Amino acid sequence: MNDVEDPGTRRVTPLQRAVDARTADRERRRAMSLAVIRLRVQQLAEARFGHDGLGSPDPCSASRRYQELETTITDDEAAGVVRHRRLNWLKRQVPKVVAVIDGIVLYTFCAVVLDVPVDDPLSQPVTALAAAFLAVLASGASYVWLALTGTRLRTFRDDLGEVRWRVLGATTWLLVAVALVLVGALGLLMYRRVYADVLDLADAGQGDAAMALALAFGVISAVANLAVVAVHALDGSMEADLRREMGRLLRERQREVHAEQRRALALLGDLGGPDGDDAAVRADAQAASPRNASQAGSR
Repeated sequence: MNDVEDPGTRRVTPLQRAVDARTADRERRRAMSLAVIRLRVQQLAEARFGHDGLGSPDPCSASRRYQELETTITDDEAAGVVRHRRLNWLKRQVPKVVAVIDGIVLYTFCAVVLDVPVDDPLSQPVTALAAAFLAVLASGASYVWLALTGTRLRTFRDDLGEVRWRVLGATTWLLVAVALVLVGALGLLMYRRVYADVLDLADAGQGDAAMALALAFGVISAVANLAVVAVHALDGSMEADLRREMGRLLRERQREVHAEQRRALALLGDLGGPDGDDAAVRADAQAASPRNASQAGSR
């Protein structure tokens, strides 16, 4: 009769002990990594968004608000409301182009006033830098004011997209008045700049043509700066902007959750983790996903 070897009395070689120690160390590191990932996913599910303009909402509140805005805007568009529609990408770039052109015109005007050669500004670097600073300051302030005026007018648009001028308050009228003064001043500067340049290049008898050309460019400048107000006023609605910002925050958070989930799945796949850990990580990632945040918050 053959004796059966008792596993408890089986000798363990040094090589086997080293393999067992390495395996135990890998399992320990794996468990620690999964615990860190699980805590990170839970943190993403509860951490508030760092956005003061939206009140720093948590993912559940942001998801519910996003769904409410999505429903409202969809119902409005189905009913024929057009104020939520955005302008196309090309039209939305007009204010930036106008701001750059205003900056160039203002720089040439400041360069003439400060006696800086436009064709060789490096000959007087300090004065040229001062002219550039004044031009950037003036064009930037003008752009901000015109954009602010347009954004303010957007809040008074009706369902057909028209601005309800009758309900404008004193503050909004003040914004509009200052914007008109800015548009007139920028148009006048364009007129003076073109008029002086044309007179320098043309004969003395071309004064009428120079005036007509300068007047045309002055009007174009005024219309272009009014377009800054118009683009900001007609580019969608405040609800659409809020929905877009909420969606951006939720997408960023969802990408972070998915990145942690991919790390966990890669770790489990490399080390052959048990099904229990896999299910736990999947459950935590699913709960933290902004797509399910509203459901998690309502439970």
